Amino acid sequence: MVPGLTLGRPGRSAVVTQLLVASEFSPYLGGRVYDDGPFSGQEFREKFLRPRLLAAIEAQAPLHVVFDGVAGMPTSFLEEAFGGLLRTTPNLNLEKVRGYLRLEAEDPELWPFLKLAEQYMSQQADRSH
Repeated sequence: MVPGLTLGRPGRSAVVTQLLVASEFSPYLGGRVYDDGPFSGQEFREKFLRPRLLAAIEAQAPLHVVFDGVAGMPTSFLEEAFGGLLRTTPNLNLEKVRGYLRLEAEDPELWPFLKLAEQYMSQQADRSH
């Protein structure tokens, strides 16, 4: 198991899905939205995170989002990607996300940012009530 923040319990399936952010998306994470430039949190959420998470939920398998190799994690990127996931996805709630999403990094310097991403999701869930 990769050290870092793990949200929730494993799914019932033995299938494990990974999203390697640095190699599949970019090692250089951008700003909040498309207008902020390339590799924004909005782009990551819409093109990578949401489709892969919904597929993992359908397969009842956890999605491991691995951040090793990124050159930094802008807070605006994290809020838009992870807070925005709950804000913009109908029928997706924090409990379901915690049941399937695993945020991971071997680099301990990234761990506070993984916790921050989880806080953004929790804050968005609180606002939705």
